[in-house]
Amino acid sequence: VTWRVALVAAIAINLYSMYAPRVPGPSTSLRLDLVGHAASFAALAFTGLLAGLKARWWLPLVALNAVASELIQGFLLIDLAADALGIVVGWLAARWLITRLTERAHEPRADGV
Repeated sequence: VTWRVALVAAIAINLYSMYAPRVPGPSTSLRLDLVGHAASFAALAFTGLLAGLKARWWLPLVALNAVASELIQGFLLIDLAADALGIVVGWLAARWLITRLTERAHEPRADGV
């Protein structure tokens, strides 16, 4: 249930930040928004997988959202690259955490039970 709540929050934040006409933030030439792109799509990939969604359809759906958001925003290739990087980071982080949790569940307890 907790990961599903996190997923709903990640979806809401992503939709607002990608599709809102103007997102508040500093005006700078450093393109700090790329960090936001990567983080937002990493959060979508990560929380979706930990909520139990299948990677084979969830990750393409998240990628489709990335392409759609960039087309609507005027298609900036660098933004799409940041989105893709975020998806990969989220996927890898989820795989790592799921593997660790699975290994921990199969380890014998210290009390011998």
